[in-house]
Amino acid sequence: MKQKVFLIISLLIMFTGIFISTFGANNREKQIRKCTVETDATVTKVQGPNDDGESEITAYFMAGTKYIIRFSTYGSMETGETFSIKYDPNDPMNYVISGLTDDNIPEKAHGYLLTKMGLILSVISVILYIASLRRSEKQCDIMVKQTLPSDKHEDW
Repeated sequence: MKQKVFLIISLLIMFTGIFISTFGANNREKQIRKCTVETDATVTKVQGPNDDGESEITAYFMAGTKYIIRFSTYGSMETGETFSIKYDPNDPMNYVISGLTDDNIPEKAHGYLLTKMGLILSVISVILYIASLRRSEKQCDIMVKQTLPSDKHEDW
């Protein structure tokens, strides 16, 4: 019974990972594909780095008016530094920083991690289930041998 519950939980984890890695990542990829206008953004303020080594950077780029964007990045950037950015002309707040592409979509990475973890747990639970079946089969064989009459007959 425990193995069946473990198998069900691991399959749920695996399917959750598949769901996140496909639908969540696909939505972000659709947003990224809409970002067709490329321009330069200028760093106006740098805060950090925090304990994780990330810095919060405030920058602006021109899309008819100025927009303030915030994002975290590894590495160092300084005030006045420029970097390339693509944005959606219909929604300038939908942007992607050049060099950070589909591979860096967190939904995809988390989904893959959950899928692998669920798959590993599923394999472990199937192995445990098979082992418990073999163990119970051996116990049945022992019980059958103990209850069968022996071939040796005593003469009276």
